[in-house]
Amino acid sequence: MPNPNIELQRLRAKQIKVLAKVGTNLAQAIRNLAADHLAGLSNEDVAAVLSTDAVKKALGNVGSTKVQAVKVKPTTAKAKGAVGKVKVKRTRRSKVTDEHILEFLKAERSAGEIAKKLGQLIPKRVAGLVKDGKVVLRKAGIKKFYKTK
Repeated sequence: MPNPNIELQRLRAKQIKVLAKVGTNLAQAIRNLAADHLAGLSNEDVAAVLSTDAVKKALGNVGSTKVQAVKVKPTTAKAKGAVGKVKVKRTRRSKVTDEHILEFLKAERSAGEIAKKLGQLIPKRVAGLVKDGKVVLRKAGIKKFYKTK
């Protein structure tokens, strides 16, 4: 008589493979359907549609935790080689400039004080300014103090 635990494990592994294949097929069908319906929209419009709460909820219910980019089919004008605007990807910029940081560091400040006043990620940028030689670092025990040169 075969071991029931081994048979159960084999059936469970087979079930997992089948479910994974069904999930992959469903995701591909959704991606194709989205590409068909979103054809002709700009990338910003596609991003706006995919970021709506209803779409996120629907994708979450399907089991998709990450939304992959949808390839939009080109419109006929673009397919024929029409000249359009070239879109440049904008990089994310901080609201706090290096000049503002240097102005703030005219008086000696601790890393915690910098984070409170200018933002949590600013001490990393201050470390870059230290590396560039624009800011001086003074250590007192485990505390770090920064001041412009």
